[in-house]
Amino acid sequence: MPAGMREQLKALVDQAAAAAPAADQFDPAALAGALDGLQQTESMTLGLAIDMDKDRVYVESQSRMVAGSAAGVALGDMAKGAATVATAATADGKPPAVALHLAAAVPDNLRQAAIDGLAGMRAGDDAPANAETAVALLRAALASMIEAGGYDAAIAIDTSVVKENAGTSLPAVTAGMKVKDGPALEAKIKKLVADAGKLPGLEVELDAGKAAGANLHRLTLSDAADDPIAVTLAVAPAYCFVLAGGDVPKRLAAVAGASGKPDPNVKPIADVSVALGPLLRYVAAVGRAQGDAPADPEGLEAAATVADAQPSALVQLIVRPIERGMALRLSADAGAVRTVAASVKPQRGPAVPGIPATGGPDPIPFPIPIR
Repeated sequence: MPAGMREQLKALVDQAAAAAPAADQFDPAALAGALDGLQQTESMTLGLAIDMDKDRVYVESQSRMVAGSAAGVALGDMAKGAATVATAATADGKPPAVALHLAAAVPDNLRQAAIDGLAGMRAGDDAPANAETAVALLRAALASMIEAGGYDAAIAIDTSVVKENAGTSLPAVTAGMKVKDGPALEAKIKKLVADAGKLPGLEVELDAGKAAGANLHRLTLSDAADDPIAVTLAVAPAYCFVLAGGDVPKRLAAVAGASGKPDPNVKPIADVSVALGPLLRYVAAVGRAQGDAPADPEGLEAAATVADAQPSALVQLIVRPIERGMALRLSADAGAVRTVAASVKPQRGPAVPGIPATGGPDPIPFPIPIR
């Protein structure tokens, strides 16, 4: 990116910020950071690829920083992160519906700035009274994770535990992160709970027990419209876990016990995986259980059936380090493409109201063969 173009883009952003209504004004610190990052950007690229050998479709963007720039050095430091948080197998042994991993180092000189940035995390104005306390607990845990050296976390949502006929609509959620000092984090949690006092819709049981070397605390979230949700917070000396739904003791033993191991396939900086089959099945099941069927139940069921028939129907978003920068890649395998295609109904009829259709060949049948 030539220096002249960077200056032009900076001027455009400045003009947009100045012209924005007062209610939509940009945060000054965030705007300054964005403009500084733009000044340090050497190149940005966007590409699309179809890998016939691996049956995958990719959309990828790459940003490369100016040599020697602070942003380039920071991104290089992030690539030194490692995933250490243990993961648990799903109830059916298949990939979880949603999985997220973070493995990014934060150098000493940037950690305080990263922690200060958490102050912007707030519950919405219309959020229930207990939401701000929940956000404060999350901020405390994230700060401890950053103090430990960076972003080292794993989240998995297992929808295979949902049983329609048994009235179980809560998936098994397992989240974990590395923390600098488990006992110090516990002290912050207890103080936050004490300061919040009694809140509607939130029951807290501190020091509820011990398991797998972790101290347990239980939170129960209740709402008049839904069944209560029990959440277990497990704090160990170097890790913190949050579990809800499914067999919590079994998963806690898997992630916090001596035999717990991280996913060996996780690489810096981040990745998110969505398995369409179990996710679509879950959306359909919950919709039927709550009497709130999806807008197109036939299309959803057809897509779920196609996904179940594939070896894999996976959509992934990954962030990986490159020299002086990072690459962001969104990909879908052949099973995911077929699943999405199966959910799309070809429309017949006038393209414009009042103008009769001219006819033509039948639409391409779905799913579209990939190879």
